[in-house]
Amino acid sequence: AAIYINDAIKMTDTKYKAHIVFGQTFEGLTTDELGMTVMRYFYEYGCTHLVLDCAGVGLGVYDHIIKDQYDPETGNTYKALTCCNNDEMAQRCKVRDAKKVVYSVKASADSNSVYCLLLRNAIQNGNVDFLVSENDAEIYLSKEFKGYKKLTVYEKGELLKSYAETSAAIFELVKLKGFYKDGKLKVFETKGNRKDRYSSLSYNYWCMKQLELQLKPNISDVERLVQEIIE
Repeated sequence: AAIYINDAIKMTDTKYKAHIVFGQTFEGLTTDELGMTVMRYFYEYGCTHLVLDCAGVGLGVYDHIIKDQYDPETGNTYKALTCCNNDEMAQRCKVRDAKKVVYSVKASADSNSVYCLLLRNAIQNGNVDFLVSENDAEIYLSKEFKGYKKLTVYEKGELLKSYAETSAAIFELVKLKGFYKDGKLKVFETKGNRKDRYSSLSYNYWCMKQLELQLKPNISDVERLVQEIIE
């Protein structure tokens, strides 16, 4: 599982720019453990919206976050989060005052093509910024923070984790292969590689575009889709 936080910056009255400021991946967690991690990050980092893959295992994560949850690690109780773009998914939540902030994704050939084109065009057009590499981050930290060199290897690793995830994400993106079929773009991972980070980033950027479209209330759904792809 891959989690990315996008500190989207409003550039104009109708446009945001993506700033991917945090990244983390996880292996071997149960759905409840991953759900707790999602809620912890959402609240601790002051996020406003969450996009979640609700197909397969992701549905179990969604069912966890639609209930109030106590986090023994932080001692905080997190209020339930519910879906804002799918009535059927929203009805699964029984908490009346749950925050309507979750964009549910259940990918199809059509939507996967849109997600891919959106992210590709955003990178090509400079509409998404990533963190620097972990090597550049370490050089900066060594120069600017006197106590950095005295930290343990573990402490340094924790500070550099998101930067390392950025490098891993870029490597993953470069290794993806793709082809067009029936007018739709399909991407897949090569042998020995994954595309979890790519999927998380593409859903993340799509979510930002949904928020951006709310700034453009006077255009049709078709025009919105066209603008999503070409911008």
